[in-house]
Amino acid sequence: MHVLALLFAVAALQPAPSQPVTKEPEKTPETKPVASPEPKAGQPVRAASGKSLTVPADHSKLGTVYHTLVSDAKQITFSSVVKDPLGKEVKFDGHSSSVVGYAVAGPADNPAALKAGAWLVAVKSLDTGNKLRDKHIAADDWLGAAKNPDLVFVLREVKDIKPHKESPSGKSYLGTLVGTMTVHGVAKELSIPDSTLGFIKGTDATAKIGKGDLLALRCKYKVKLSDFGVTNEQIGKGVADEIEIDQSLILATIAPEDQGK
Repeated sequence: MHVLALLFAVAALQPAPSQPVTKEPEKTPETKPVASPEPKAGQPVRAASGKSLTVPADHSKLGTVYHTLVSDAKQITFSSVVKDPLGKEVKFDGHSSSVVGYAVAGPADNPAALKAGAWLVAVKSLDTGNKLRDKHIAADDWLGAAKNPDLVFVLREVKDIKPHKESPSGKSYLGTLVGTMTVHGVAKELSIPDSTLGFIKGTDATAKIGKGDLLALRCKYKVKLSDFGVTNEQIGKGVADEIEIDQSLILATIAPEDQGK
């Protein structure tokens, strides 16, 4: 059971500090937005099954590939604030269990130095528990699902890596994920400090979660809708511009299509 304990400890870590020790908060990326109104060549592509992403040949040669497992759990949660008719601020939450993606591990002595990675989450999979609100989120003046059906993060590197926890079954690390996030067709550089990457060797016990060696990835960060070109008369007035995001993913060296039931 110590294997499972470590894995779930990694996947349910405490919130990341709101003020990183050596870095500016990640919620306001510095570079200017780059418009990309529709998916372009080179953007992540779903496999025919829809359960995973197609891994480019040049990425698969870089190291061991881990695939995000299909899950009924809340892989990504988000929260924001709206004002009710009386002007009182009310927090609401949403989630998605439809994240697909992959990560390519670094060398054996530093697997957290991921060589590549990419994730997609369908805009229409975002669930706030209110169907009308979900419809508004997907509308053209919000996330624009018709033209930009997915939220995308493409990983470039992991830096500032340091050991976190270790047991006979595996080891976890802290690091900063650096890559490009695309929302509403607008791409921006994004750095996510205090991310946790836990690597667990596959055993009969871990097979209950997923076959193969496992990677648990946990991160928390904030983004501003306006930074990605999402602007309308409600944002900044009735609806907060800033969104808090919490991601908890389990990946495995065996793809979802080959996991079995």
